[in-house]
Amino acid sequence: PLPGAARMYPETDIPITEIPAQYLTELLPETIRQKIVRYQKSGLAEDLATEIAKDNPELFEECLNYGLRPSYVAEIIISAKKTIRRQDNKEINPTNEDYKELFKAIAEGRTAKENVLDILKEGKPVKETLPKYAAISEEEIKRALQRLIIANKGANKAQITGLIMKELRGKASIEKIMQMIQSSVL
Repeated sequence: PLPGAARMYPETDIPITEIPAQYLTELLPETIRQKIVRYQKSGLAEDLATEIAKDNPELFEECLNYGLRPSYVAEIIISAKKTIRRQDNKEINPTNEDYKELFKAIAEGRTAKENVLDILKEGKPVKETLPKYAAISEEEIKRALQRLIIANKGANKAQITGLIMKELRGKASIEKIMQMIQSSVL
């Protein structure tokens, strides 16, 4: 006990009760510093971890449940609004639900990562905008790949990769396209 402004001496009639540290850690919320350290352990750079811990840690942690890389999620949450303002001179105000829906769609393969800024630029709820940026099916990727291979006989994998990426950018995830190129016989 410490003396208060109205008391000259500490309380002497009440015994001091020690509170176990374990009890305090269970009771007290995680500090910003502790979050920053935890976020850095998950792969975030210190400046990004600091910004996300101070800005919107609840949204960040909820969006991690979709299985995307923590650095990617944090970067989008922190920089998407700034990037769109700088590149397009446009103000956007996506809600937490918009971000959740966007990350869920990316994780499920319903849209490609390359479409994130375009989806947010629309300025509409993400649920309304997603159909416009829907990913194409694996079958459609295969058909486009076969068509390019036939049209460019003698082209090596690198050339076909460049052509298919140019054609399908934003319509399918780069990972899926690369996986299909690796499994195809050229």
